[in-house]
Amino acid sequence: MTYKNRFTIFENLSVSEIVGRMTKDLTKQLISKVDKQKYYIAKGKNVLVKKGIMNFNCSEYLQHLKNLQVIYCVYYLKNEAEYELYDRTGILNCSADYENGNIKLSLAYVQEQPKDFKISIRHELKHIYQYDCGAKKNNNFYETVIDRYKNGEQWEKIVAWALYLSFKTEQDAFISQYYEFLKNNNISKVKLQKDDNNPYYIFDKAFDNVDNIDIDEESLKQRFGLNLTQLYSILNAADERLYKKMTNVWTKYVNEKKIKQPNAAEMNFLMECYHRGIHEETDDLIW
Repeated sequence: MTYKNRFTIFENLSVSEIVGRMTKDLTKQLISKVDKQKYYIAKGKNVLVKKGIMNFNCSEYLQHLKNLQVIYCVYYLKNEAEYELYDRTGILNCSADYENGNIKLSLAYVQEQPKDFKISIRHELKHIYQYDCGAKKNNNFYETVIDRYKNGEQWEKIVAWALYLSFKTEQDAFISQYYEFLKNNNISKVKLQKDDNNPYYIFDKAFDNVDNIDIDEESLKQRFGLNLTQLYSILNAADERLYKKMTNVWTKYVNEKKIKQPNAAEMNFLMECYHRGIHEETDDLIW
C-alpha cells in the first residue's frame, strides 16, 4: 500500500528510518552480487579484489531518484592489521554523487567476512537521501573548503577540515554511520575519548586543532571569505548541533537495545562534560 506521505522526512531521534531500510536492502544485494564474482589481483597490490557496477532500484525509498548506480571495489584482506593499514591510507574511501545518481564504495572483506559494509554504505546513502529531500549546500563555499583541505598550507588544512565537519549534511551522515556502528557491534558502553568511531570525538579533536593554531584574520578572509568571529560562530553552532544529535542517537540506541538506564545516564553525563571541555582522568594522573 502506498501512503500519501510516504516521502515525508521522518527522523526518529536524529536517525532516518528510511536510510536504515535502504542500507539493509542495498548491503544485502551488494554482498550477494560480490560473493558470486571472480577474484582478480589488484593492480600494484598483493591483494585480491572484486570490482563492478550494480544498479539499485531506490524508488521505494526516494521521491525523485529512482535508480542508483553503485560503483564498487572490494578488497580481500588477511587480517585486521591489514584492514587498518588500508583504512588509514585512505584506500577504503567512499563517496556519493546525487547529481549523477551514483555512489562509489571502496570496501573490504577481512578473513572472508564483509567488514563494516553497512556502516560505510549508510553514510553515503544518508547523503543521497538528504539531497533527494531537497537539502542544498553552498557549492562555492563547499568547493573552497575542499580545495583548501587538499591544496592549502597546514593551517588552511586544519581550518578546512573543521569547516567540512561543520556542514549539516556531513554531520548527519556521520551520525547515521555511527548509529549503524553501534548496532553492528552491539555496543553497551560508549567511549568519548580516543574513539575514531565516535563523531563527537572526531569533531572535538578537529575544533581543538583550530584553537591550537594562530590564524591571521586577513589570510583567513582571503582563503575562506570569513573573519575570525564568523569562523568561531560556525564551529560553535556546529558543536551545539552535534552534541544534541549525538545525545538523541544514543537515547534511541539505548531504548532499542534495552540497555540498563544507568549506562544511558552515564553517557548523557559524559556527553555534557565533554561538551564543556571536561575530560576523563588519565592513568598517568597522580593520586
